[in-house]
Amino acid sequence: AIVRQIDALEEDLGVALLIRSTRALTLTDAGQRLHERALRHLDELADTHAEVAAFDGSVSGTLRIACFPTFGKRYVLPVVAALQAEHPDLHVELDLTERLA
Repeated sequence: AIVRQIDALEEDLGVALLIRSTRALTLTDAGQRLHERALRHLDELADTHAEVAAFDGSVSGTLRIACFPTFGKRYVLPVVAALQAEHPDLHVELDLTERLA
């Protein structure tokens, strides 16, 4: 089954990935490149899986917001209060300023 999958992959890519002999299998340059890149992606996928598995839906950290005072007082402050009540581990830094960030 594995040989058929490798053959299908080689056919799909249009290049040989392995040099086959009666005594050994050796990666071609294309096979080596594919192996290196696949390992990086698999590592990243494993990290992502662990990160998502650890996610419990809570929101934490620091949220920094910079806006004009009139906009902040009218629209941002009511939302920030509700957010902090819902997510106590969330810290909000609100910068009400007239300067552009």
